[in-house]
Amino acid sequence: MLRPKPMIHLNALRRKLLRSPSTMQTRIPEQRPNLLMLTYDSCRYDSAIQAHTPVLDSYSPIHQAFAPATYTYPAHHSFFCGIFPYLPSPLPYYNRFVKQLIALEGGGDGVKTKESFVIERHAENIVAGLAKAGYYTVGSAGASWFAKPSLRKGFQDFHFTHNARALDQIQHVLNAVQSSSKNFFGFINFMESHAPFMHYDDPTYNMTARKKMVWPPVYDAANDEYGDRLHAAQIKAVEYLDACLPALFEPLPGNTIVLLFADHGEAFGEDGYWGHGVYHPKVMEIPMAIFRLDRQPLDCDRQDEQDN
Repeated sequence: MLRPKPMIHLNALRRKLLRSPSTMQTRIPEQRPNLLMLTYDSCRYDSAIQAHTPVLDSYSPIHQAFAPATYTYPAHHSFFCGIFPYLPSPLPYYNRFVKQLIALEGGGDGVKTKESFVIERHAENIVAGLAKAGYYTVGSAGASWFAKPSLRKGFQDFHFTHNARALDQIQHVLNAVQSSSKNFFGFINFMESHAPFMHYDDPTYNMTARKKMVWPPVYDAANDEYGDRLHAAQIKAVEYLDACLPALFEPLPGNTIVLLFADHGEAFGEDGYWGHGVYHPKVMEIPMAIFRLDRQPLDCDRQDEQDN
């Protein structure tokens, strides 16, 4: 005789999960480093590499990574869940399948170690989880997508101005973190590297790529000169942002870990593609750099050295 299956009491199961330490506790590395995430909106990898960036170069090489999405909104949601751009090389933090820097418990497939920030699974995102763990969370963005509250969740202080200027954003974040005695998670979405490439007081440029996009895409050599001008404008924008970085970096503590990458790239006429929001190598290939402001190795790198 078959026995009836016991009823699943969902409320009891829910209470059990909530009591489970593995699902409730956020784990922060013992050193409690500060975190600073910077996104160069729409910046493609070859623009960052061709730009003259002595400040960034003094901290870290620029790696070619792959964006998690083709436009700003989903890419930043991915970042705020701890899924950063993907680097195929087996580098800790750059490749989460080697070592993941920040992760939502139960989300993603990264390798978590004692140097990882592991945010409890019930947090809305890593920003909210860090705030709950005692971090002061402050951000600034210029992309219009950040007008949506869903991209600002977890931030205790957020400054959104459409096409905000980099130096104004830097000042806002510095004022916020310096007014608090807490460790911080800072975030800036820079728009200088996004069309129309004229946010840095250069009236030469007022160009966009997306207006030239047609379907199906058709390559036209007659557009090469315009595409080259767009590319040159983005390169110059990256150089401008590099010149702004000392104003941000120098006042901050040396134990700050910086995560710098683009949210996606931009097509400038290659294969008939223009702009972003489409799957093309130039949209998916982006720059990425992770480093400490005191130029010391990351904790995971020190551990790797001890293991070898």
